[in-house]
Amino acid sequence: VVRVPPLMQSTTPAPVIAQSAIARINIEQTVIYEDQNLLVINKPTGLAVHGGSGVNFGVIELLRTVRPDQNLELIHRIDRDTSGCLMLAKNSATLRAMHAMLRDKKITKTYHTVVKGFANDQFVVQQPLKKYVLSSGERLVKADPDGSAAETKFSVLQRFKNVTLLQAQPITGRTHQIRVHAAVRGLPIIGDQKYGDKVFNQIMCKLGLQRLFLHAYALNFICPITGVNIKLQADYDQAWIDALTILT
Repeated sequence: VVRVPPLMQSTTPAPVIAQSAIARINIEQTVIYEDQNLLVINKPTGLAVHGGSGVNFGVIELLRTVRPDQNLELIHRIDRDTSGCLMLAKNSATLRAMHAMLRDKKITKTYHTVVKGFANDQFVVQQPLKKYVLSSGERLVKADPDGSAAETKFSVLQRFKNVTLLQAQPITGRTHQIRVHAAVRGLPIIGDQKYGDKVFNQIMCKLGLQRLFLHAYALNFICPITGVNIKLQADYDQAWIDALTILT
């Protein structure tokens, strides 16, 4: 008996990405880890992970264009304006195994964020979150007792005048979790146009802080395929480094 596995084919044609865009973004320079199963990049802020909702292309389309011989798939997603560690699988076995790791909370994700206000040295936010869709189609997340359970651990890395650099470790993986939990605590993230302080954002923008200050800084997990303990860090971009200099 010969079995032919089903082949999933997209009815949407792959986007044609201009060579100028490929050269400008230079996605290959963002790679921070690669083996036969995994690819991890330091995603730039402002670049979506995939096309859609008015975006012609994202990370996955770029990588498939420059690596047409690889069967790359996103393991998880981060917001368009969030920078840092983004994992992709090179085969279906790795994709399934990494999804199981995420469900079982066996991957430690560490984020850095710059927020308005003064924070305690360490604190935990446990606030259920619920998704809403506005009539315009925009997605929003709000703290709601009827929402899904969500927990984030925060700790202070550095204090500035009226601003704090925090480390955030999401225990759960809800949409916009860190952004909403920081805002709920009275510590809105600088540059956050959905959940932040608009007036304070304008003040920071005039100082030169012109991005969302949320960065997926580190990953720590045991690869389910090879058994290797993988610890990764994604460097800050120049805008983030300049911001810390301005704030000091």
